[in-house]
Parts: sequence; C-alpha cells; structure tokens
Amino acid sequence: MATNFNVSPYYDDYSDDKLFHRILFRPAFAVQARELTQLQTILQNQVARFGQHMFKEGSQVIPGGIQFFPNFRYVKLASFSTTAVTGLKDIELTGGTSGVVGKVIETQAATTTSAATLFISYSKTGSNNSSNSFSDGETLTGTNSSGTSVSAVVGTSGTVLPTDTDATGVASAVEVEEGVYFVDGFFVKNTKQLLILEAYETEVNARVGFTITDSFVTPEDDDSLKDNAQGSSNVNAPGAHRLKKTLTLAKKSLTATDDSDFVELMKIKNGNIETKVTKPDYSIIQDTLARRTYDESGNYVTQNPDIDIREHHNDGTTSGQYSRGIYKTDSDGKYNFIFTEAESKAKLAVGISPMKAYVFGYEAQTVATQYRGVDKGRDTNEVNNSSTSLQLGNSVDVTNIHGSVDVGTITGETQAFRELILNKNKTETRGVNRVTVDNNVNQIGRAKPRFFEFKSGTAGSTSTNTSSVYKLGLFDIQMFTHLSGATTVSFATGETLTGSTSGATGIIESVSTADADLDKISLEAGTDDGTGSIVLDSTDGSANAGENVALESSSFSTIVLSDVKGTFVSGETITDETGNSTTVGSDSPEKKSVNTFDISETKQISQAGSPPFTADTVLTATSVDPNDISNTLLSGTVSVSQGGTTLTGSLTRFSTELRVGDQISFADDNGVTRQVIISAIDSDINASISSNFSGSVTNAVASLQRAKLSGVDNSSLIFKLPEDTIKTLKTTSNSGLTDSNHKVRRQFVETLSSEGTATFTAGANETFVSHAEGDFTLSIMTAGASDGAVGDIVSLSGNNHEGSAKFSLGGSPTGRTLTIDLGANFATAKVKLIGTITRSVADEKSKTLNTGQTQTITTQAQAQDSSISLGKADIFELTSVHMAADFSTTPTTSATDITDRFILDNGQRDSFYDIGRINYKPGAQKATGQLLITFKFFSHGAGDYFSVDSYSGVVDYENIPSFTSPTRGKLELRDCIDFRPRVSDDSKVVGFANNASISAKNYTNAGSSTVDIFKPGSTFTSDFEFFLPRIDAVYITKASDIMIQPGASSIDPQRPEPLDDALLLYYLRIPAFTFSTADVTITPIDNKRYTMRDIGALEKRIENVEYYTSLSLLEQTALNTQVQDADGLDRFKNGFVVDTMKGHNVADALSEDYAASMDMENGTVRPLFFCDQVIMDEVNTTDTQRTSSGYQLTGDLVTLPYTEEVFLDNSSATKSINVSPFTVAKMVGGIELIPDVDEWKDVQTRPDLVINNESLFDAVKDIPNPGHALGTTWNEWQTNWTGKFNETTVSGNIEKTEIGRTGTATRTGISRSLSSKVMKQNFGERVVDMSYIPFIRSQTIEFIATGLRPNIRVYPFFDEVDVSSFITPTGGSLGGALIADSNGKVEGSFAIPEPSVSTNPRWRTGERNFRLTSSSNNSVQQDEVDSFAEAAFVAKGIQLTRQGTIYSTRVPHVHSASVTEQKSRRIVDSSTSIDKSPRRSYSGGNKGNQGTTNGLSDEEYRRQVAAGTYGKKKKGADACYGVPYGQNANHPGGNIHAGMPSIRRRCFHPDQLVGDKLFKDLQPGDFINGVEILGMVKLKLDEPMYSLNDVRVTGTHKVKHNNEWIYVSEHPDSFMINDKPEFVYVPIVEGSTFILNGNEYADYDDEHIETLNDKLKAA
Repeated sequence: MATNFNVSPYYDDYSDDKLFHRILFRPAFAVQARELTQLQTILQNQVARFGQHMFKEGSQVIPGGIQFFPNFRYVKLASFSTTAVTGLKDIELTGGTSGVVGKVIETQAATTTSAATLFISYSKTGSNNSSNSFSDGETLTGTNSSGTSVSAVVGTSGTVLPTDTDATGVASAVEVEEGVYFVDGFFVKNTKQLLILEAYETEVNARVGFTITDSFVTPEDDDSLKDNAQGSSNVNAPGAHRLKKTLTLAKKSLTATDDSDFVELMKIKNGNIETKVTKPDYSIIQDTLARRTYDESGNYVTQNPDIDIREHHNDGTTSGQYSRGIYKTDSDGKYNFIFTEAESKAKLAVGISPMKAYVFGYEAQTVATQYRGVDKGRDTNEVNNSSTSLQLGNSVDVTNIHGSVDVGTITGETQAFRELILNKNKTETRGVNRVTVDNNVNQIGRAKPRFFEFKSGTAGSTSTNTSSVYKLGLFDIQMFTHLSGATTVSFATGETLTGSTSGATGIIESVSTADADLDKISLEAGTDDGTGSIVLDSTDGSANAGENVALESSSFSTIVLSDVKGTFVSGETITDETGNSTTVGSDSPEKKSVNTFDISETKQISQAGSPPFTADTVLTATSVDPNDISNTLLSGTVSVSQGGTTLTGSLTRFSTELRVGDQISFADDNGVTRQVIISAIDSDINASISSNFSGSVTNAVASLQRAKLSGVDNSSLIFKLPEDTIKTLKTTSNSGLTDSNHKVRRQFVETLSSEGTATFTAGANETFVSHAEGDFTLSIMTAGASDGAVGDIVSLSGNNHEGSAKFSLGGSPTGRTLTIDLGANFATAKVKLIGTITRSVADEKSKTLNTGQTQTITTQAQAQDSSISLGKADIFELTSVHMAADFSTTPTTSATDITDRFILDNGQRDSFYDIGRINYKPGAQKATGQLLITFKFFSHGAGDYFSVDSYSGVVDYENIPSFTSPTRGKLELRDCIDFRPRVSDDSKVVGFANNASISAKNYTNAGSSTVDIFKPGSTFTSDFEFFLPRIDAVYITKASDIMIQPGASSIDPQRPEPLDDALLLYYLRIPAFTFSTADVTITPIDNKRYTMRDIGALEKRIENVEYYTSLSLLEQTALNTQVQDADGLDRFKNGFVVDTMKGHNVADALSEDYAASMDMENGTVRPLFFCDQVIMDEVNTTDTQRTSSGYQLTGDLVTLPYTEEVFLDNSSATKSINVSPFTVAKMVGGIELIPDVDEWKDVQTRPDLVINNESLFDAVKDIPNPGHALGTTWNEWQTNWTGKFNETTVSGNIEKTEIGRTGTATRTGISRSLSSKVMKQNFGERVVDMSYIPFIRSQTIEFIATGLRPNIRVYPFFDEVDVSSFITPTGGSLGGALIADSNGKVEGSFAIPEPSVSTNPRWRTGERNFRLTSSSNNSVQQDEVDSFAEAAFVAKGIQLTRQGTIYSTRVPHVHSASVTEQKSRRIVDSSTSIDKSPRRSYSGGNKGNQGTTNGLSDEEYRRQVAAGTYGKKKKGADACYGVPYGQNANHPGGNIHAGMPSIRRRCFHPDQLVGDKLFKDLQPGDFINGVEILGMVKLKLDEPMYSLNDVRVTGTHKVKHNNEWIYVSEHPDSFMINDKPEFVYVPIVEGSTFILNGNEYADYDDEHIETLNDKLKAA
C-alpha cells in the first residue's frame, strides 16, 4: 500500500491531475522543499509506470531463490552452558551417547509454552549406523569460534515443552536468498532470510511471502543521514529524512484474504509445495507477446510429454497389480495424505513427463513428471427387469421310450445326472440295455442327461405307443473308439494305450474277446451246417453250388478307448503302460479295425435305475441339409433285388459315405419309402443289408439317416447378461435384494394313494406352471393296481378313467401345489414327475474360497502323468508345486519349486465344474520326486445360480474368474448367470491313476453341488447395476498446471467440455471398473510445432506424396478377381478376406499357432522372428594394443584415435549462490552407474501397449506366448527402437535425400510408405513409433554412491520399486544391507531381474531413476529422508543428441563428478540425387538427324538389331549402336544437338524383374505381359536411373502418361535413385510398346513416338 507523503513535515502535494512532468528552476529564485519533493515524485511516477508496464505487482525482478525445508530438525533443550541459546548458533555439536554429529543452524529462545530449541543440520549418523538424531537426555558438546567448549542437554520427551511433541523431531522452514521485487512501483531489494514455519511439525499449510513495511528514517535514527561536510560549520547538521521499504519473510494461512501488504512467494499444502515463484511475472508485455504468439502459431508443444498410467495405490510389493503404484501409506495410514486404502485403490495416477508447450501464447513448462489422480470407472447405472434368454440345446430326439431319465437327486430313488449309455444298435426289448455279445461291443459312448421333455406325437409312451418323440438334453458327451485286436489280450482298464506307428493314444475303457468269428465269403450265400462249413446256394462266386467251404477260425478282441488323440492304423502294435500289447487287425466288410464313433451313430440310449430308462434315437429327419451329417444324400443311385441282401450302387461311394450299422432311406419301385441297415461294405458299389429285402429297388436315390444332436451352439449353462462389468444383482432401488425369476425343471417321486392321487409341493416363492405336455412328464416306477406298466409315461392331459381331471393346481398362491389324479386303477403306483416351476425370487448360489489346499503325489507314474488330478473342482489359483528330491522323500514347501512347469486347468467346462488338474507344459521336464501341490478352490453352497454376487466378499471384484467357452468365447463370470453343477470330490480325471471315462463323474457324493436346470427356451428376468466407462481429458494450462477434466460416465461416453485457457494433450478412455492400467485407452492429441525446417520437409513430402489403395478398393479388386477351376469355369467366392498387412487386426492373434510378423512399413506379412543384440566384446586389453589396432577406448566409448586441446575456457566466475546454504534438507549424494545406459531391450516379455488404434497391435497384446510379442512386428528394432532419419541437402541444382537408420540395427532396405494409424514421435531428425514400449532387459549394473551421510544405511529403489533383494553390496552377499562408510560412500551392484518371469518386477525402457535413500519405504515426505542419492539409467534406442550444430555421442548429465556416455550409429540405406536444373530444349536440327538408324529403313534397322548384326562393322563403337557416345552417325564431325547426345540409352536395369525373369535374362521369343520380344539390346549406362512404380529405368526412356508420351524423368510419380549398373537393357518388341507394372513403355526404337503424339493430340 502506497504511503501518504502529504503530511507534516513533508507536504508532498503533487497531483497527477495537473499533468506536471518537469520542474523548471529559475535563476535568482530560491529552491523550495516542495519543488525538490515533487521532483522526486515525478521521477518516481515515471519509473513506476514503466515498471507496471513490464512487471506485475509483487513480481520477482532479480531472482532471490526460495527454498522449502520440510525436514528442518529441532532439538528441545533441558539446559545449556551459554548465556543465551543464541550462543550455540553455528556450532557443531556431538551427542555423547549417540555419537550423532550436527550443526546448529538456528535457535529459538524459551517461552512460557516451549523450551529453548535448536534447529540442527545433522552431518553424521550415530555410531550404530542407524541413529540419525540426538537422543533424549544426552549431553551435546562442541567448541565455539573462540575455542571455548560449550554444552547442552537434550530434554526428555513428554516433559519438555510443549509436551505433545518429542524432544527431538522435524520442523519446517523457508529460506530466501537476496533478490529484487517490484513492489508499490519500487524495485525493492530483499535481504537473505530464514523463517521457521512450524517449530515442531511438518504438516505445513501456509502461504509464504514478504510483508511490505514502509518506515521513515531520521538523522536521529541513522547518523549516516547527517551532513558529512567535514571541515565546514555544517558538518553533522541534520539532513533529509528517508523512506525505507522492507520485505520481511512471513507466513499467512491458506484462507487469509488480507494481501494489501503481502507478496506471495510460495504456497504449501499438507507439507507439499503447490506453487512457487521461480521467474519474473511480466505484465502487459507478456500478454502482448502471448497474444502475438497465439495469433501466429496457436497452441503447440515443443517438448512432447510421455504419459504413464499407473495405479494410485502402492502396496509395497515388488510384483502384482499395485507394485508400480505411486502412493504408499504415510504415517497416519493415508495415501497422498488424504485418501484411505480403498479410495486409493479406486484411483489411477496419470503421470505426465516433463514437457514444454505454448498455451494461448504463454510458455507452460514442467520440469518433473507430475501425477494426477483420476477416478477409475466406478460409476454405475441400474437396469430393471432385464431379460436374458435361456436357450439350451445339445439334445437328441428319442422314441420307443421306457421310463424317464434322472436329472435330480432324490435320496434312495434317483441320482442327479445319472450316466447314460450310448449304444450303436436299436432297442430289442423296451427297458433292456443292448449289451456286448462276444466281441460285438454295443456301447460307443457315454453322456449325462440334463432335461427330458415331450416334443411331438401322442404324449406318453407305452408298449403300444412307441412313436411319440421326446427331447433328451445331453452334456459331458464322451464318444469311444473301437480297435480290433488280432489276438486276445488283457489290457489294464484306465491305462493309456499307444500305437507304435501312428503315435495315437487313448484311455482303455474295456476289452471284449470272442472266438470262431465267421468270415464273410463275398457274393456267395449258403447255410451253416453246424460243423464249421457253409453249403453254398449258388455258383455266382468262386465255388460250386452244394460244395462245403471251410471257414477260417480266428480269435481276436475289441478294445474300447476314450479320449483318443491321433488316429490308430491297421496292423500297428498297440501297447499299454504295463507293457501288454497286441496288433490292430485288418478291415473286413463287416467291421473296420479302427472304428471311431460319432454321436450321430447312436441308436439306443439307456440309463440304469429302477426302472431303467431306454430309448431309441430318431433317425428319420424330414429335411435334407447338405451340411447335416444326420441326413445326407448319398452319391449315385442304389438297387436291391427282390428278397436280396445285396445293395448295389451306381456311381456310389459306399466306402467313404457309409459305415456298418448305418440306416439309409429310399423309395422302392412302388414309391414306398423304405429304411434298411447296412451290415457290411464290400466296395464303393457293393454293400450288404441286415435282412432280406421284401420288394425291389432300382436306381433309387438314397439318403443317410443318423441321429442328430441339435442346438450344439447352445450347449453352455453360462448366460451373458445384457451389459458388461456387472456390479451386482442386488440393486440399490431394491434395497440390496435380488429381484430375479426364471423357470426350472424339477424332479419329484411320490407313491399314489389308494385313489390314485398324489400332491407335489413347490418351495417358497415358487409355483407350478399351467399344464402343457412339454412341461410335465410322469413315468411309472412301480406298477399300480391294474393300469400303468413299469416304464410307461402317462400324459397328464384331460381326465382319468373316473372322469376327474388328471392335473390341478392349488395352494396359496395358486400353483404352490400340484395334484395329479390317475384314478384308482393306478392306486399305490410309484411315479416320477419332472415338472416346470416358476422361481419368482431366485437367489444366487454362494461360493467359498478355500486356501492352502494341498495334494500330495507320491508315485512316479502319477507324478509324471501328463494331467495330474487336484481332487477338487472349480480351482481358483495354483499356488505352488514343490518337488522332493526323489520318490521316497516327502515333499515340503522348502523343496524345489517347479510351478512354472505346469499349466492349470481349473476344471471349468461349458456345462459343469469338473475336477481341476495341472498339465505339464509342452516340452517341460517331468518330475523326479514326490509332489506337493498347493492351490485354492471354491466350494459351492445353496442357491439357484451363480452371479457376481456369489463372489462378493470372497475374492476382489477384479479377480472374479473368467471362462473361455468353446462355443461362446471368453466369458467374464461377473457378467454372467451360471447354472453349472459341480462334480463330487471323488470324481476322476480320465487317464490319471488309471481312471477310465465310464462312471468317472458323479453329482451325488461329497463336494458335489447341483441346481434345478432351467426350462429350455425360458427367460431369466433380473435387475442389476453395472459399471460405466468415461472419457477424461488431460490438459496443461497456461500457468503450467497439469489438469484432468473428467467426462460424464455413460454407456456411450462423450468427450468432456473443453477446459478454458488450457491445451488438450490426451483423451483417456477410462473403461468400466478399470481393472488394469493397461485397459485405459490413450488418444494423444497432435499439438506439434512446425519449424521452418519442418515446413520445408512437408513441402518435399507433398511433392512426392505416395497414394495408398484404400481397403474398400482392395475388397472390390478381390470381388472382381476371377478364380477359375481346372475346367476354366469361375469358382464361386463364398467370401474373401482383405488385409493390408499393416497390422494384426484381421489375423487370429489369440491362436497358439499364430506365428506371423507384420511389416507395417511395407504392408508385407513375414514369418515370426527373434531379434536380439550381439554384444561387442573387446579382445584388446591395453592401450598399446588398441593404438596398434587403430582405435582408442575412453571410458566405454570406442573412437578413432584423437588428441585434445583447449578450444575455449572460462577461468573466472561472476558470483556464486549457495543452492542449499544450511544443508538442512538432507545430505544429497551422487551415484555413478556402470553402465548408465543400455541401447537394447528385453525381447522375451510382452511390451506395454500404449497405442492400439484399429487393433493393429493385437498380437503384441494378445499372442499367447509373450516371448513372441515383439516378433510379430517386423522391423520393430528400427521403427520402435532406434528410429529412422531422413535428411535432404541441396547443392546447386542437385537435391540429395538420405534415408537410413540410427542406433545398432543392421537391417538394410528402405520403406517409402508410412505405417498406418500408429503413433510416431519425432526426435530431431529421427522418427520412432511410440505404439508400444518394451521392457528393460536383464543385466547387472554397478553403482558407486558418494556424498551420503556417513555410516548411514540406505535402501535401493529403481523407478520407485524396492530392489533390495536384487542388490549385492561390494564385499557382501545378495540382498545384504547397504551402509555408507565414514566418508559417505557405498558401492554395490544391481542385478535387473529377468522381466519374462511373472513374479519379477519389470520396467519400461526409457529413463528410469535409481535411488538410494535412508527411508526404507522411499517416503515422499522429505522429513523422513536424511540422505539420498539418485541417478538416471537410460535404456533407449535413440542416443544421438543434437545441440545447436554440434553432433555429440556424449550427452551432458548434471551429476556429481560423473558423465553419462551414450553411443549411436548412423547408416545411410540410400542416397538419391535429383537434378532440378531447368530442362534444356533439343533444338538445332531436324529430327531426322537425331535418329540412330544410320540411314537404314525402319524394317532393315529392326531386323539387324534383332539379329545382333547392326553396327558390327564400326570399330571402337558402342556394343549395340556402332557409333561412339556423343557422335551422330550421319554427322561424323560431331554435329551433336544441344543438350542431347545422339545415342540414347533408353533402357532398363539388368535386375528389373519381369514376371519370373530378370531383364538381363530375357531372350527373343519371351513375352512381356503378352507382347513377344523380337530382340534385346545391351548398352553401357552413363545417365541417372529412375524408379517409376517399382520399375528401374533411365530417365530418357519414353512412357505414356495422360494419353501423351513423355520422358520417365518427367513423370510425376518417378524419382531419381542412386543405383547405376554398368550395363542396361532394352527390348525390341512386336508393336513397339509394352506394359510393365501398369505403365506403357516404348521399346528400343521409339522414333515413331513423336508421330504418335501428334496423332493423339489431334484425336
């Protein structure tokens, strides 16, 4: 605030309103005090106005640096030896007990509320290497500047004032250096000052600045104001007064608003600096410059930032989701001072690296990575009454039914999902399973039932009603393979059988044997006489009628296998694990030696029980589907004679289209549809049927009829809800309760009363649905009084024999009970009912996580099995697998860990939860000792279905498992309704411990869990809440603040509104819930600055722009392309795939078999590659050897020999400023890293994907093998690592372009097209693809740290990750403590772990900070840090740095006595020169003289050239023309036309490809795109070569463009290349022109072209 001087005694009454600007003194008039006073005011006003134009009020003019010390150490004293506590200032004190040494920086006298206090800078750690401050009650001693000993005694915590803080602790202070500030129109100097902010705490919240004080100084106050006129009478006379402006360092609260006499320098909140004055704050001139900059250039970035998305929360671990988080817990349990652990885990930390930009013209710059908290996508939306269709298929139609299947457990009556037997022959007797007879095994598979309901026909099934059709739902289907053994053999059930030739394997289910099999005699028919002979009936074959033919007797076996892998072959030896073996027999017409069955070959399905269930599959499909194996038209036609058993075919393929036992259908000669069963297949045109045919068939079209498994795409019991990322089904609006309902099918068993009635009761919140035949199936288990046979199915429709309704609903509400009344004739019958019930309030099933579960494998056979059972279903996690030394030793958790040899199969299947198992990885070494397997699994509780709520409180939301379904792809279980049952714990893993497939699983014993299967085709209705995504924007403001502008959460999120006065840097798509930082999609905003050099480069690119063919044009080309068959007919294109080969978005990158690499620069697919760096090892060891070899080694930099001389030095300095005058913040040391730079990366670990526009880098993200990720992007070692350079220089009229590489890559070649839709960043003259970032490779780095606090222990951190376990102190062991010596020095090595190991920490390439700190948790609070040192480790492909016009391989790095060395290479791949001189005209003679035909006629000239005789007589002439270069044949005197030699070398490069030949290899008689070559001419080259559409040709060759013939060099798409062969070639062709790569060229004789041009123009 300005001081009023118009007061006594000054009376400065100057007024601006009078507009006085000068005081004009006059001779003879005395000078007035008013005049002198106003003179000062006028001048001061001018200074103030100029200052106000330049600076804002309170602006720093000459920097006086301000520094915040958050760990200013205090010591409260109980007593001291000096007169005042100030007598201890600047003295170094030593603790008598602790040995700690510290210097007194400031003192504070005692008050009524606080003891005398010292503020200390500790310089040496205590004698125990850990104490870093004085201890309570100890005596401190020291010596003052005069040599006098002084002492003080430290107080005791809890007794010394104030008592609520310890006797020693941490304070906070601010210190400001001398400087000048613009205040009240004056340029005011401030003195160096120190201000204690908080004497006994560090939690500072204050605004720090200067208070402005005006005071008047009189001669009485200051003798220097008296007259110093020595020797005169006026000496020491009082003089004028002075105005004094004082700037005093002070603090105000954050909420203080009285700033009239206050200039803010720093704002501190929660102990952290929020703002700080670092440079002058210019006024109008800054606004003017900003406005002009913005008007001219807009917003732009000059130093591009990197963005690093991390977790907000850091849990202190070295691996896992939160290991790279930013904020660890502080002393009060908070994160970043204000957030709880849950709140921190719900946030991301978005890091923006140092950058510089101009925002609305204002310079905005950050000097360190700044992190900003961003909420994860945790907002939700609610959906009410959502419907999910429960479609369930995988069913077969059955008929001729006896009983009904068990789908639920009723104790003593039924078993849930009791196993079904699948047989190859139809039912002979209802209720009787078809069994094996001799070696004729009927069972061809097994399955489990899950629903059974009426489909068509007359409802019910009895001995007289066998045609009704029911749907039988199946799951867990296992089909078998039958092998015919040549001999009888005893194989062990459950063992693995292996084929010696094929290598095929299978699990042995059973073995059946039989003797005296009667072999078939083809084409003969007869009668078995019972003595082993057949009496033939005819003489059609090789024997005569009536003869007895002896039969060969052979013993053999049928081996039934499951889980077959590969294909067994006839004649090979098959051996089980025990060593038993036999040979696979040979095929016969009746039976194949290897018979692999399909579900479609099933004809009978049966189930054990009381009564048993049997049914035949329906084989009579009514429609013919060419893609449906169950009903397929056979090739050709068939015939059967009257009463015959031989099926004769015409153009048929019985051997490949039919199998023994197949049913075929055809119309006989009377038009009646008939079905027959195939009993033998002799050839493609001859087969036998199972019985004599009544009637005849002639050339009929037949169809194959098999059972059909319908709805295979709907086999899963997992159903995706309509939205993703479901939070809960217990919505807020429903008070946290579920509101879901669906229909289920439930099984009941009751005994009818004497009246033939029974009542069934539904459960709570359940009702039976109204009657429909498809909803209720009632079967008779035991017979009643008179009606109803065992196994009959009774319809509940209509009335019984007594006239009463069979079906009636009752109870409250209606439907709670169901009463059936079959009448007295059914009295006492036991019935099984499968009915449909509506669950109006369905609840989720619970899951319980069981941890620490173990399984011990003791035998070698089981431990080395490819799949090892865990004995539990629904496995959550494989914790570890430990292997003992041998199979006689019990394993423990301290045994060898071999977890990484296995892959976990958690047991999840589409239709059930199976027993989990671990499988050996391909090629993994088998165990050599007992195994101890530790894992976690879920046990299942009661309920109706699994949902996201089943996992609530059991596992974290982000850890809820997923399941990859063979039919529905990857399903996140949190987003699904899951009806799958769980097998019992005693269920078996097929093949493990010799377990066979039959009866391997059950759903009734301990550990099992079942549900009522829902009604197929019904609807699941529920409410739910789901998480929403969001789009946020990252800005930098013109005040250099990084700000996040959050968007609105929505199903379809939109970008947020722009932030005023800020520059947009990135859009962040925050996915729903945000499971991982990698899920955040980053969209960078291009704010590139264009220098004049950049604009010049753009201009060049525009001149030589390359056009790309769009995808739509590629598709159109593919559509129009004719693909012809061998007969020349167009093939029908069912579809086509078009891929630009510039990304992995079209390919199946998830496949294990994917092994392609995309060359995104050239749009080419290449094989998968592995790229690594070859380390250069130096053989020479002495400088003498190096000198002899012609190089020298400086540090780790290899150069040519050089000498050094002083080019410029500066031996004087102007003024020094102590950066940390009190050394109170901490003792900051320096670290030398050896090496401190790495120019290669890890190639085994999947890199971090930053930009994945259009899914171009899906393979990098998703390829199953992480070690192949980098191998899928061809040339990534250059485009993503070392970068490319592109330089253009001009000398005169010659423009030269060099394209090449930097760094260490060795690949040759150039690319003239840019990678589409990837993010690239310019680094000077190089461009690097920033789409993904690899990791730092494993290596060992040595470090030497100096300048630390003596004897202190420090903890190592690399990029904020604790790496103590990877550190080896010099002279110590791995993981040992790092303790500085008495000089503050510590040495050791850091072994960066292998990043491909999942449990190891890993770091992105780039610049990473290595830090040694006294804080064991790398605290961000400076008061917890006593000493630290840090250095940057750089792993980058670009090391070349340009500064001004100097290229340097040594980049300066501000460091304590150390220099970072960085190396680079530069390789020129191609150099192109273009002559841009004005084109010269070819005038000076008639065109006839420009020819080279030497007066020959055109016909004779072409004949001689084609024959190779033209010009042979000319001595010393060109090999083809016969005249020297530059001399015209018709003008031997050298009459050469201006600018053009008479001999034209209009030719093609010898290595130019034409079809499959090179130009130099072409011969007369060859063709160029259909044009015949008459002759070839070879010439020497002496002019530049050009490239036009990948054709290398001389610039003077003629090419057709826009219907006119021009030179190649004039073509807009051509460009000069630096490729000059010794010879070039040109053809002579029929018609004089030919087409190559889309352009029409003239041949050797192009003289007629000028005439053609004239004609073209005229036309």
